[in-house]
Amino acid sequence: MLSIIIGRAGSGKTDYIYKKIKALMENKKRENMIIVPEQFSHEAERELCQICGASVGLYAEISSFSRLINRVLSELGGLSDKTLDGGGRILLMNLALKTSTPVLKVYNLGKRRPDFLRRLIATKDEFKTARAGYEELLNAAESQNGVFGDKLRDLANIFSAYDGLMPENVHDPYDDLDRLCQLIDMSKIGCGEIFIDGFTDFTAQQSAIIEKLMKKCENMTVCLNCDDVFGTETQFEIQRETVAKLINMSNRAGCRYEIKTLHRTGGRPEALDHLEKYLFAGSKVKYEGEDNSVALYISDTLTRECEMAAARALRLVKESGCRWRDIVVSVSDWNSYRSILPGIFEKYGVPIYTYDKEDIIQKPVFALVSSALDVISQGWEYEDVFRYLKTNLTGVSLDDRDMIENYVFKWNIRGESMWAREENWSAPVGGYSDQTGDDSQVLERINEIRKITAKPLYKLALRLKKSNIAREKVFAVYDFTEEIGLYGRIDEMTRSLAEAGQLQAAAEYSQVWEMFVSALEQCASVLGDMEIETEEFVKLFKLMLAEYEVGTIPASIDCVSVGDMTRTRRRRVKHAIILGASDDKMPAFPQSEGVLSDDERDRLAQWGIELSN
Repeated sequence: MLSIIIGRAGSGKTDYIYKKIKALMENKKRENMIIVPEQFSHEAERELCQICGASVGLYAEISSFSRLINRVLSELGGLSDKTLDGGGRILLMNLALKTSTPVLKVYNLGKRRPDFLRRLIATKDEFKTARAGYEELLNAAESQNGVFGDKLRDLANIFSAYDGLMPENVHDPYDDLDRLCQLIDMSKIGCGEIFIDGFTDFTAQQSAIIEKLMKKCENMTVCLNCDDVFGTETQFEIQRETVAKLINMSNRAGCRYEIKTLHRTGGRPEALDHLEKYLFAGSKVKYEGEDNSVALYISDTLTRECEMAAARALRLVKESGCRWRDIVVSVSDWNSYRSILPGIFEKYGVPIYTYDKEDIIQKPVFALVSSALDVISQGWEYEDVFRYLKTNLTGVSLDDRDMIENYVFKWNIRGESMWAREENWSAPVGGYSDQTGDDSQVLERINEIRKITAKPLYKLALRLKKSNIAREKVFAVYDFTEEIGLYGRIDEMTRSLAEAGQLQAAAEYSQVWEMFVSALEQCASVLGDMEIETEEFVKLFKLMLAEYEVGTIPASIDCVSVGDMTRTRRRRVKHAIILGASDDKMPAFPQSEGVLSDDERDRLAQWGIELSN
């Protein structure tokens, strides 16, 4: 039996599921599952325990489509297989593009830029989620003339090369849902009731899994944020299409379906109801009530806007008695606020957690490895050497670093022959114009610092030159980090940050070493025993490092959640502060990350391949 529960936000759809779970617990029925989007899973687990009690784990669990595959593989076997991460994928796509170049007509070797590789990966992911493979792409290409047909053939060849170059016992993460679909019937998933909540629509991969579960489980409940199946409001158009797709699935699966509509039972401010009803309705209807639950503020600068938001959060806590965790600050364009907002909220004493993932290449650990490779490949230039030293992870103190930097800058020291030579540097510390004092001790210390700095870098350079095998070069990079004691310094820095109360920064550092080791493993798996010159290896390894992002979970439960609207994932919010709510920013115009235009996507849809648009 398929139950489709529809209703506007706040109508009680999620609470309906929790009541059903409590009833199943009372009847001692186990193996029930609630599937939610990945970003909602942590909050949903907490809510489920609060409402149903600590013993709910015996009867139901929260999962997501991406986590289901691990559940199935832990039951049936296969967890030992490695999965490509962002770094491994861009490395493999680079090789695929290079390998397939001779047969390409639109995309050639000159387009192997990082941003283009990312767009190719995004396009491949779209075709994968649409369950369109090599044959479907070629068939679509045959129906198209001109450049578009050539483009589809190129994509088919590139994606085929990508799959063909995949190392043994390694798979792409976007293959997980297809694997899950094949294994559902052999697993225990679906033995209890299935609940699906928090989605607006489903990809072709997800739809295939839902249909499989629909055939297997006794009851399935799907909740959608929609006013009416036969309504006309444009903001619910996608959900109404999803309802129609679910009904078609139930017909194919041979199970009955029902549609229930839930309505709000009061308790919500009238102003919010009015705003929800008319914000995107296209008609201007003035609110005549006296409810002040919605307030509009206008500011002339971003700084003033952030100050007003911080002051508003303080006032809410002091006057209404709410907790920091009851407040969410949602930003329409986080990039514009990233450098301003955290500092202002800290100044006002407002604790925050930012839903943000940072480019890890700027973090000291990855910056150290990246700059070390630059030192070797670009001739030991001044900028590269001191970018390496300024990561504060090399064992050279700040005073020693400043001392040798002043000396190197004064004498314009460059090149491996100067840094790695056996003879000591002997030029006067103060320059030829200042030879009044005895600087032999200072010069001796400068040479000690030089040797501490240059020795591991020079050994790494020799190892990279010695072998043209990619895997050996990866081992050389790892041995370099072992020699300089990188792991120990990361651990020490993590503990220092935690003791200083910088819990989010400490959490970020605790992830970095594992990410770096993962990057080495991915590089060794993808490149393997391929012969490669050092210059090309450095280029590819740095390309891979740039793909990693670091994110954290809140270090404290009681803090204000801050972030971009696309990343802020809170369902039960008491107070929402929205920044940057201008017509040009909200709602944001969707930008495609792939290589296909909207017109080309429409043409593919006519052929039966529906990509995101």
